[in-house]
Amino acid sequence: MENGIILFATMLICLIIGTIGFAFLKRGHHNQKEEYIELWEEFQQIKDDESTIKIQEIITVGNTLVFNKYIPTKHLKIILELARKRESRNPEFEELKSNAYNKWINHTHGYPSGNGVL
Repeated sequence: MENGIILFATMLICLIIGTIGFAFLKRGHHNQKEEYIELWEEFQQIKDDESTIKIQEIITVGNTLVFNKYIPTKHLKIILELARKRESRNPEFEELKSNAYNKWINHTHGYPSGNGVL
């Protein structure tokens, strides 16, 4: 009798933890989808600014956009082209270029091959 109660309680606890985890996951996806539009508009406004103060902001917003699951491939290309152009003048853009390129490969080919050309 005790084994049945322990088994039932364990299954109930696992079910509750799983449900709570699923709810948090869905909330995170919903928040990411909503903030994407705002982040993209912010990126569009600051991408042409050449000042050194804005460089770190461009990189931060760009990386946030790249790691957002709802980024379309056309926006990814824009970020990648910007990072490639600016990398020669500002080596800080290398990380953004690398992240955008890896995500672009994932979007277009489904796997990182390392030899794709944009």
